[in-house]
Amino acid sequence: MEKKAVVYIFYDKNTDKFLVENRTKDQFLAGEKLFPGGKVEQNELNDLTKTLIREAKEELGVTITKYVELNPVITGLGGFRLYCFLVTSWSGRIPKIVLDKGSVLEWIDRKTFVPNLKPVRKILKLANNSIV
Repeated sequence: MEKKAVVYIFYDKNTDKFLVENRTKDQFLAGEKLFPGGKVEQNELNDLTKTLIREAKEELGVTITKYVELNPVITGLGGFRLYCFLVTSWSGRIPKIVLDKGSVLEWIDRKTFVPNLKPVRKILKLANNSIV
């Protein structure tokens, strides 16, 4: 079975910033700035929005109210197929850390963010291209 994950790019239009996760030294890709996301579970394979909504609730404690799926699908590290979503509206307050991992969250200027990893650069380009 192919490995799938969703990546969610929270965008604050008032500040023109994206939300990124600063990976801790104990996590895969330690020290990197990544867009949050999570693995697609077996029962979610036919509806990736279920993964999107579940992961945002588990990791950030918020409910997504407006989003758009970005295309094309990106191939990530480890052979994961990354399905990206630009989130422009949510209810609840974004925490300072990822609730189930402890990594620090940061709002970063979308125009000056320069990711180290090629898949993250591709995701950033998709997100920037979708913002009008």
